[in-house]
This record gives sequence, C-alpha cells and structure tokens, in this order.
Amino acid sequence: MITPRYTAVGDQNLPKNSVERGRQLYSQCSLCHSDSSTTAPNLNSIVGRKVASDDSYNNYSKAIIDFSGSNKVWTEPLLKQFIASPKALIPGTYMGFSGLRNTQDQQALVDYLSSLN
Repeated sequence: MITPRYTAVGDQNLPKNSVERGRQLYSQCSLCHSDSSTTAPNLNSIVGRKVASDDSYNNYSKAIIDFSGSNKVWTEPLLKQFIASPKALIPGTYMGFSGLRNTQDQQALVDYLSSLN
C-alpha cells in the first residue's frame, strides 16, 4: 500500500511535474522493486518490456506467466491498468499492493517508470 502522504489525496503539496510526482510515489514501490531485490522484479525499462521477462527475477507467479501469453508487452495503458488494481488485472498475482485509485497518481507513476531506462 502506498502511504497517504505520497498520494494526491493525502498531500496537496505534491510536485506538479508528473515525473517528479511519480518518483515520490515510486519510493514506496522500490521497497520491493529494486536492483538488488529478490522479492519482486526490477522495474527499470519496464515500459515496452515483455511481461514476466526480467531474467534476474525467477519467482513470477503462474498467474503472471499465463497472463504474459496473451499480453506480451508492458505498455503505458497496461501498466496503468495494473497499477490501478494488480489483482483485478491478474488474479493470482503475488503482488500484495492493492492499487492506486487516483488516475493522476497512476499516470505520474507510469511517467516515472517510463523515465527508468
């Protein structure tokens, strides 16, 4: 769960720059999604990458592996849908995050993820 102080509802003083706002939101994601984590795959270059294709991560759920068969690439719209509700998009995913409801937060996070190349 992303703590309220990082969301638009919890803090009206968030940066207007979407990438900077996404970086702040991502600080919560990076607890699991980091370069050295074995808990979750790395999200660098996630936009445009094949789903479930991080070779340095070997614990993908069967649900996301099955999902990758019909949805090959993490596009911005697909990432926004996943960020909104991971379990609604991919029932059975190991992702414990319940999702971001605010569409501005979703876009800011995707904008930041797009900058991680």
